[in-house]
Amino acid sequence: MSHCSTLLETAIAIRGTNPCNDTVDSLSRALDIADCCRSLGRIELASELVEVVKQFPSARSRVIAARVRQHEHGMHYPSVWIRGWNFANAMARHAATGFSRAADTVIEERLSICQRCPHLVDQHCQLCGCPCIAGNQLLNKLALASESCPLGKWK
Repeated sequence: MSHCSTLLETAIAIRGTNPCNDTVDSLSRALDIADCCRSLGRIELASELVEVVKQFPSARSRVIAARVRQHEHGMHYPSVWIRGWNFANAMARHAATGFSRAADTVIEERLSICQRCPHLVDQHCQLCGCPCIAGNQLLNKLALASESCPLGKWK
């Protein structure tokens, strides 16, 4: 049994369904795990998991098919759960450092680095899901002194 088959069974079990049942909800959870794998740099494992998901009949549903296409064409963003988790952790680090804001020059340098990155699509990082938008100081990871690029391109 491959790693991905085990992850798929785990995803199904987490959702409280029978591993024999092919449900859109469990396949969606499996794709969330693929999102996690991709954001951790395990691209091959994420791709393998997407291939396993495609074998199930429910993968033909509109929701799952759309997410599978996103993975296959590299249009990937972390799930809303992962983005929420990333945001909560960023805010905790931000609070722990006394809510310090990066200097404007640092924000501009970070934005410039992000704009040249192939993982930036539609002004959002495909790895962490954060927006990289000039002027968005409130919810912008670029403005938080405690944050860094998931690839280590900036700190």
